[in-house]
Amino acid sequence: MNPAPDMQWSADALFAKARLYVDRALEHTEDDELFPFWASLSLEFLSRAALAYVHPTLLAEVEREDDGRNLLYALGRQPNVGKFSPKSIPLAIVYRRCAAVIPEFVEPRRKLCEMITSRRNEELHSGGSPFTAVATSTWLPGFYDAARVLLASMGKDLADWLGAEPAGRADEMLRAMGDEAAKQVQKLISARKTIWGGIDAVEQNAKEETAKKEATPDKGHRVDCPACGSVALVKGDSIITQPPKADEGGIQVKHSVLPDRFWCFACGLEIRGHALLYAAGLGNVYTATVRYTPVEYYADDVEQYAKEKYGGDGYDEYCNE
Repeated sequence: MNPAPDMQWSADALFAKARLYVDRALEHTEDDELFPFWASLSLEFLSRAALAYVHPTLLAEVEREDDGRNLLYALGRQPNVGKFSPKSIPLAIVYRRCAAVIPEFVEPRRKLCEMITSRRNEELHSGGSPFTAVATSTWLPGFYDAARVLLASMGKDLADWLGAEPAGRADEMLRAMGDEAAKQVQKLISARKTIWGGIDAVEQNAKEETAKKEATPDKGHRVDCPACGSVALVKGDSIITQPPKADEGGIQVKHSVLPDRFWCFACGLEIRGHALLYAAGLGNVYTATVRYTPVEYYADDVEQYAKEKYGGDGYDEYCNE
């Protein structure tokens, strides 16, 4: 079987197309409806390039082809079928796979990419004009932020994709976004500190004791509240799962979790979103460990089992370290 004569799914080819489309976007001002349209196309090829950088097989459509033709193509082989045209996975699945292989491509970034794609699809497949009069502040900083993560996974940066001058403007926008997150979270913390300071010592002590009882490892990862100093919790989604290990108690599986939720049972402070948690000094990745008996571990659906047994998200609500 001969190698495929061309590889449309190589990371280099897909990245080149991402650059082509972002160049077309940059021919327009950011408030022009054609700017987000071309930018959305560039984002698609950037995300596909990030998957292909890991391996092109991550792009292969396999659900409808039982002869493995698309996998063969992704492996650099020419399938022995007539009139072959390689089929890749839909963009929604591309984003989900990016989240699976790129730890920093967390849910807020994935959701923003899906929103941009939804508007692109509406533009192409309906009579609507979703890119008309869209405020850049609602999507552009997040767009550059998601792109930066995808690029970093390939050992590239914004300048490799945008060029030096546009990359400088994007970096400035991202710095401003970080500053805004810091201001927002400090307002939340300051407001709760003020409320906490107005409570008498007896009530404070009672609330602190309640927090100690409520903020247990089965509910999340314990941290100190930045507003009142009481024991509080963060939780989030698994970004890396380590291989299972057997010990005297059975089988344990460790997950690296990126927090995106915080709450304090004492003062009532709540913070949502990794950017805000990061700005508050609460965004560090933590380890969550789930322990199973052999029977539990080898159940058909381990994650579903954990959810049913421990509630919530299963792994991130049990044995947090």
